[in-house]
Amino acid sequence: MKVLIFTVNYHNDHLIDRFVSSMIKSKNKTNDVELELNILDNSGKNSGELKNLSDSLAQYEIDLKVHTLGFNSGYFGGLKLCQDLVSASEDVDVVIYCNCDLYFDISFFDNLFKQRNKKHAMIAPAIVTIGGDVDQNPKYMSRLSLSKLKFLEKIYSNNFLFTTHDVLSKVKEWVFKRLKREADTFEAGTQIYAPHGAVFVFTDIGFFKDLPEFECFLFGEEIFIAEEAVARDKTIVYEPSLTVYDERHASISLVGVDKRRKFHADSIEYILSRYYR
Repeated sequence: MKVLIFTVNYHNDHLIDRFVSSMIKSKNKTNDVELELNILDNSGKNSGELKNLSDSLAQYEIDLKVHTLGFNSGYFGGLKLCQDLVSASEDVDVVIYCNCDLYFDISFFDNLFKQRNKKHAMIAPAIVTIGGDVDQNPKYMSRLSLSKLKFLEKIYSNNFLFTTHDVLSKVKEWVFKRLKREADTFEAGTQIYAPHGAVFVFTDIGFFKDLPEFECFLFGEEIFIAEEAVARDKTIVYEPSLTVYDERHASISLVGVDKRRKFHADSIEYILSRYYR
């Protein structure tokens, strides 16, 4: 099984070594997986800095390439590049599109080989927060209502409302983390609406290659993927035996509050106009 991994780096060079190291260790637990790693650097590096990043990873025995588009293209700004890389390599079985501020569980690729099922568009792995021990998947079990999205649109249109909502969300998350119930767990193979955006595991390569351009810089990728799956009558399933550990907000925290609010607002407006007419 060949897995093409496409990760986006924004000023997180200090986390890439852990990311790649965990990938290699997990891959070495099975003889059935071949990896290709592509890093899209959105940090604005010059050619010398890009070479230094590539050279620093030369110690690892993996097919690895560092790319740049010459500007910060956002999270899904590299989607077309990744699709082109997959099309140029006809033997790709799985595509993993992710951030680099995470690391793989030692059994990830062995379990991926066992659980891969082409009838599903995607597998949503367990994305466990580092230090919080909370699984961020499933992101959404069902489609968001129009009223919910309209509410979020209003929140993101105002600095005060956005800041208040952000604080309350963090408090809610803190409480839920400590009161997590058995009812909050989901069985392997549970069909979901949308996976968390830190890691997308595409098992239907045709579905991945046919995805249209996502016209937003950041946020909303989960709903975009979910809606495209629904439109094509494809399914997304949750699989907790595939586990990654996530350093939450390592990149987002580098973006100012007002920019984050604007990115949220833009993505909600896009989702509403494209999928909720």
